[in-house]
Amino acid sequence: MLGTLLAHMHTRAPQVIHDFGHPGLTGDFLVATSHPLALRYNDRSPLENHHASAAFTLMAERPELDAFEGLSREQRIAFRKQVGRCTCGLCAVA
Repeated sequence: MLGTLLAHMHTRAPQVIHDFGHPGLTGDFLVATSHPLALRYNDRSPLENHHASAAFTLMAERPELDAFEGLSREQRIAFRKQVGRCTCGLCAVA
């Protein structure tokens, strides 16, 4: 059951996280202008990496917003990796 729940959550979470903290500029613009987000993520999907990082940072700083608090440490690590991959995938297709 938990495996099924995690599988479902990792497909829905990127949809919620996608565009969180968006600066209103394109990724190509960020890279072309050496924006701090592009530099932070070595020009590799700066917006997508930022969305995932900002969302998980917010949940870490404000535990009352952490929808994934019931996950074990191992599950949380695996979940964050999967969400990061999916968030980048959403932007690549959009």
